[in-house]
Amino acid sequence: MDAETRFEDQISKLVLEKQELEWEKGTLQHQTETVANQHTESLINVKKQVCFYCMVTGKYQVSAELKEKEIKNLKEELKSLQKNKTNNLTKKKKKGHLFSPLNHKST
Repeated sequence: MDAETRFEDQISKLVLEKQELEWEKGTLQHQTETVANQHTESLINVKKQVCFYCMVTGKYQVSAELKEKEIKNLKEELKSLQKNKTNNLTKKKKKGHLFSPLNHKST
């Protein structure tokens, strides 16, 4: 083989290697874009999940706070009713409206 033929073979090999490298570069760029898109979609989904979790947690917190206020109000109302009942019984006792079984014996 003469030098010119070897030179042409080397050029052909280099051209082929360049084409293979360009194809591989294109494939890697496509894979990079695909992974970047998947990453972006994953981040969006995580953000949505975090927002949903915060919203749900906030609703439960508000609900719990409302229930606590309701319980507190009911306890205050119960105390008030018990106090009123005690006051009414005391007033009735003072007025003599309470009947004692010892005071009214049947003959």
